[in-house]
Amino acid sequence: NFETAENYLRKAYQINPNDFDLLNIYGLVLQKRNKLAEAREIFFKAEEMSPLTAGVYLNIGNTYLFEKKFEDALRNYNEAIKLKADFKDAHISKGITLLLNESYELGWKEFVWGLQKPEGITKNNSVPIWKPLSGKGETVLVYAEQGAGDIIQFARFLPLIKELDYKIIFECPESLFELFKNSKFIDEIIVKGKSDYSKLNYDFYIPLLGLPGIFNANTHNIPSCGDLISVSDNDEKLVEIDSTKINVGFVWAGNPKNGNDHNRSTQLKYFLKLFENSGVEFYSLQKECLHESDNIFPSYENVHDLSKYLNDFSETARIINRLDLIITVETAVAHLAGTLGEKVWTLLPYLPDWRWLLERNDSPWYPSMKLFRQNKPGDWNSVFEEVADEFSIWIKEFTSEKSNSGNFEKEIAEQNLIARKYIEENKIEDAKKVLQNILRKKKSGDVYFNLGYCFHLQNNLSAALENYNKTLELEPNDYNALNNIGIILKDLQKFDEAANSLLLSLKINHKNPVALNNLGIIFDLKGDFQTAIELFQNAVALNGNYAEAYLNLANCYDTLGNTDEALSAINKALEINTNYVDAHFNKSLILLKNGNFAEGF
Repeated sequence: NFETAENYLRKAYQINPNDFDLLNIYGLVLQKRNKLAEAREIFFKAEEMSPLTAGVYLNIGNTYLFEKKFEDALRNYNEAIKLKADFKDAHISKGITLLLNESYELGWKEFVWGLQKPEGITKNNSVPIWKPLSGKGETVLVYAEQGAGDIIQFARFLPLIKELDYKIIFECPESLFELFKNSKFIDEIIVKGKSDYSKLNYDFYIPLLGLPGIFNANTHNIPSCGDLISVSDNDEKLVEIDSTKINVGFVWAGNPKNGNDHNRSTQLKYFLKLFENSGVEFYSLQKECLHESDNIFPSYENVHDLSKYLNDFSETARIINRLDLIITVETAVAHLAGTLGEKVWTLLPYLPDWRWLLERNDSPWYPSMKLFRQNKPGDWNSVFEEVADEFSIWIKEFTSEKSNSGNFEKEIAEQNLIARKYIEENKIEDAKKVLQNILRKKKSGDVYFNLGYCFHLQNNLSAALENYNKTLELEPNDYNALNNIGIILKDLQKFDEAANSLLLSLKINHKNPVALNNLGIIFDLKGDFQTAIELFQNAVALNGNYAEAYLNLANCYDTLGNTDEALSAINKALEINTNYVDAHFNKSLILLKNGNFAEGF
């Protein structure tokens, strides 16, 4: 309670105004209370008493920073560093000030002073830090020692490492494990605090937040985060959200352990005016609902507490994907919604975190985000007045769009079903015309997939590949598209590329027997029969009626000279499909090869 602390310290200061330590503590509490001019005067007094103490200049610099007097802040940080060259906190504050003002080249150099090196890596001094040079398949350990929001935001730099031909071991907190585990840019994922670095096989290491500086990131070259993470809809029925209504998620407070939480967190009471909008359902994404919600939520039938569902960020992501708008203070939820490309309004204190920059109401990091800023320290009233006005406008616009798009989406879905029926009837040209007509009106991953499948059936492999790739641009986790790309690459004799595509498909859905069968075929063609057998066995274990996989399994056994296993598998294929011509033919060959002419012929 900073107010109580201020009262006690003020009395102590009146009694002993020349206590150096007391002056610094008192000044820091005044900072927390946004009494910045008063805090600065206290620090000036401390400076007079001890002009060679670096920490005093840091405190003065931070006070100027909170007032947005950046040149004065930088002058004092430089003075602190001049007195103490390795003063980490002064370097960090200097870096934050530079980044906030878009001075990136110098800012990143100072910012990295705040990055920690895990003890396990410290002990292994033979492993060098990673530098952005072209690799040859070596492995980089990327560790994340910052908060969840930072990790979600800066994971977008991982693909840049992959582009240089490196494998990535990614370390993250357990709360983010499910969110990142299926990312196609991560080869191995480990949980922070549960990993023995000495047992990991890696050639380089790098802290995640060191990557923006290494890649010279600025507002003009920020990497996209479009297909960074994948979110399944498996738990869609876990939370009841009526898609016919307007659904809004909200967060009013961050982690109280964060040193800046008193500035970035607001109070639930400011949301009450928004709750009065009829026809809008509000969902609290506050992981731990604070006590103030106990007396408020029951008063509103349209306000729902989802805290019991938010066990990790993958669950939060699934819920966010089903909402129409997120309104949040600057927490990990803001980063998650922005990364998912969902519409999010982020509420900022007077001095925002460096990544939100100054004055602008958009974010170069997240195209779907809008920023609302305090006009003066602690002034949430003006922020929520602006939000309330914007919210009224947004409701009218969204309701109109939803009404129009509902009819349009229904028409597209009906046309897509007609095209699928044409495909089933082998009227491929008719199907293509319907699908191409849909794509003139709206881009759709499902429609591109169906069009790709039409070209695939006609053996137009280049056109099929083009449309499957367009599917992935819109739906990066479409494992069926990845599977079919694998099949085409296999037919083009590009076995390694085919295997990679199928492995990506299986990374997203490891229980896909079709992808397992196709991957088995590739290993069979490459002469790795044992791996092929394992894959075919996994395919039939998932689908006991998969005749083609049983036939492929039989062929592998036959190649290895395991006649009994081959006949057993091929008989299983024929039990499933008695008219399976290829199975009858291959069985005949096996029998004849083994001297059983009567049954073979």
